[in-house]
Amino acid sequence: MAYSGLSSSRTTPILAAVLATLLIALLFQISIKISATPLLPYRICRVDECAEREAQGVVGGTHLTAPFLFKHNRVMLNLSHAIDAEVRERLLPKNTGVFWTKHNETFRLGMGISMFHAGHCLLYLRGILQDHIDGRVTADTHSSAYGPKNDEEKLHLQTHVAHCFSYIAQQVMCLGDSTIEPPWIDTDEAGNIKEYGIDGYGVHHKCKDTTRMIEMARRGRTETFEDWGWKDGDTVESVFGYEDESPSNST
Repeated sequence: MAYSGLSSSRTTPILAAVLATLLIALLFQISIKISATPLLPYRICRVDECAEREAQGVVGGTHLTAPFLFKHNRVMLNLSHAIDAEVRERLLPKNTGVFWTKHNETFRLGMGISMFHAGHCLLYLRGILQDHIDGRVTADTHSSAYGPKNDEEKLHLQTHVAHCFSYIAQQVMCLGDSTIEPPWIDTDEAGNIKEYGIDGYGVHHKCKDTTRMIEMARRGRTETFEDWGWKDGDTVESVFGYEDESPSNST
């Protein structure tokens, strides 16, 4: 199973610049390696306790307060092909974040996890930007590895670009990071402000602990889970809990 998503060989320089700005901002937020710093302890709940908390409108608990310092990240800011594998490892598991559920005795269905869907889209957008930087995509050629080979593929990839841009934008709004970011300031010898701006570096954010999502994605490489009867709004934590005490046994 693969996520649908991205690109057009007619992407304009303006769109490329917009995508680059979005990419740099989001590669910090949606990396599966939240921090090199150990996470703060967070409360573990059993499946029934998680369900009770959600029914009461209590979202999570302290598991949503893992500290993450936004900083200059040499990997995420580098569009070189030399580190493609390293970037992919940070954003997406080897199985693209899909885990499998038993549909019947002969067929199984892939279930996606939203964070990894966004990671897939970021990687695809990164590839498109690389092609533009390398000069491999123009309005009249289809030489890009990501570019279409014919008009039908071109239309599909245009739809894919729009899909991924829309998906990532909605996820950013859904995450709703309300951290207040102070500006950096450049002053003259007298202490007068010459220039200032906001890059978001050097600020700690309260982020969701992604450990359980990563764990389930890894298990999804080799295990098939019983169909639990998906409902709108289901999450990895609400279905499988915050530790391995889920009633959904794998096969």
